[in-house]
This record gives sequence, C-alpha cells and structure tokens, in this order.
Amino acid sequence: MVKITKEEFEILQPKCSCPDHEEIPWKERYKYYGVPEYIHNHRKKKESIVTKEEFEKLKPRCNCPCGLLLVWKEWYKKYGIPKYKQGHNSQQIRIEKALEKHKNIKEEFEKLQPRCGCPCNGLIPWNDQYIYKHFPFFIYGHNRKGTKQTEETKYKISISSKGRIAWNKGMKMSEEFCIKNSNAQKGKKLSEETKRKQSETLKGEKSYLWKGGISFEPYCKEFNNQTKKINRNNHNHRCFLCDKNENDNITKNGKVRKLSVHHIDGDKEQGCNGKKWFLVPLCMKCHAKTIRSPEKYVKLIQLLLNLYYIKDVWSWFI
Repeated sequence: MVKITKEEFEILQPKCSCPDHEEIPWKERYKYYGVPEYIHNHRKKKESIVTKEEFEKLKPRCNCPCGLLLVWKEWYKKYGIPKYKQGHNSQQIRIEKALEKHKNIKEEFEKLQPRCGCPCNGLIPWNDQYIYKHFPFFIYGHNRKGTKQTEETKYKISISSKGRIAWNKGMKMSEEFCIKNSNAQKGKKLSEETKRKQSETLKGEKSYLWKGGISFEPYCKEFNNQTKKINRNNHNHRCFLCDKNENDNITKNGKVRKLSVHHIDGDKEQGCNGKKWFLVPLCMKCHAKTIRSPEKYVKLIQLLLNLYYIKDVWSWFI
C-alpha cells in the first residue's frame, strides 16, 4: 500500500476488490498507511455461487419428506442453495442420522428397563429423543413428584397470583369444540386400577358430600314401606320437583323404580322424636340434586309447600 494524499485519493477514486466494487470512502489513516484493497469487512465477500436465473432453471426441492420447492432468497448468492427449507432440517432427520450410528440403542434401553426416580418407581417408556439424548432419570412430569413446597413458598405464590385475571375467564367453548370433545371421549374405558384410584379419592371424609357419616345412622322405625306408600299416593305418584310420573322413573338397566321418599330437613328420626313428618317423593335425578346441594333445595321445597299446599298438610301424618 502506497501513501497518498486526499487530493490524489479523490482523483483516483479507488474501488473495493470485492464482488460489489463499491467506492472506498476516505479516511485520514490512508495518509500514513495507504489505500486498502477492501472496505472494512468486505474481504470475506465472494463472487455469487448461484444466480436467480440459474435457481429458477434448477427448481430445487427440500430434501426432507415434504419435497416442497425452495423459494428464492438473496443470501443464496453468497452461501449457495440449501438442502432443506427453513425449519425442515429438524428432529426427524436428526433421528434418522442418529439411528444409523446407534442402531442397537433401543435394544439396550429395553434390556436396561430404566425406572423413574420418583416414589412411583414406574418403567420409563421409550421415546425417539433418547437416540441422541441421554436416558432420563424420571418419567416426563415426575421430577417434582412427592416433593412438598415450604409454607414460605406457598405464601409467596399466593401473593404473586392475587389480583391476576385468568386468561380464560369469561371465555366460552364453541359448540363444535364441545361436540368434538364429547366424541373423543366416547367409547373410552377406564382401567380397573384407574377406577379404584378414583373411588379411593372420593371415599369417606375425602368426599365433598361427607356429612360426618349420617348415612350409616338408622331411620325411625315408623318410616316403613306403608309410610312411603301413603306419601307417594298423597302426591299422585309424581315427583314433587319435576312432576315426573313414577312409571317414567327408569334406571340405566331399564327397570321402573319407585319414587324415593326424601326427608326435607335431613332428620332421620322424624316421627319418633315428636317431629311431624316432613317428606316429599322425588325421582332419581331430583333426589341426587338434593343430596349434592341440600341447603338450596330445602329452601325451594319449603317455598313450594307454602305456595301450593295448605299449612299443616302433614298433621294427619304423625
């Protein structure tokens, strides 16, 4: 490089030796070190490997199973045509390459039979990712199973989540989604183990309907079949809430079932402890509703009795 003045530089108008051939801008250091061959960072630039015309003639396709045509991009001039479309050189291709190197890895996995490190101690199922990754220590999602958070952590989580509005609040599922979801669940049968686990989670005190074990307490001796029969006859063998006929009270097996005689206030000792009978006949569906939300239906039945029935209607039934 020969030393040069600014006047001589303007007369010469030197250009970069890269494929773009841009004019080199003047800098004071050229007085002492001379004019360079390239503009800063242009030395790496090379002549175009492929032109747009050549690309259109070739019509290259993606090497992955999709086989789609590649779309022209300017950087193909510098770096050439890629083998895959952007994002298509992914997991499937890596798995195929890894399988060639490690053909017996699945057999080794089956021989080892690795188990989960959490208290469940279950067998870890095979996954194609294990071909190019190490075998996991836990089943997916079990790495924190059995661990308990401290009270301080729980308190921090509760404070941080206060005031937050859930992303799905007020959102309603479309009818199409509901139909798809219901169809997906049809025909599915739960295993015996799953059924047993579900029943254990709702047994006894764990159930939200638990009332201290009152279902095991005996009824009043006078609450017999004759008492129930009189109560049903008094309401013309119809459900007190939905007015369903007793002949329409059919079980899943197709059998006709008599209307259940319900204790409105839940006192099983009615008729024996000096209380008057406080009973109504109900179909299976309505009886199940009264058990799930008793307070709501006690008020509803009392209101209906006050509106449509004469006071002391049960006075004859002591």
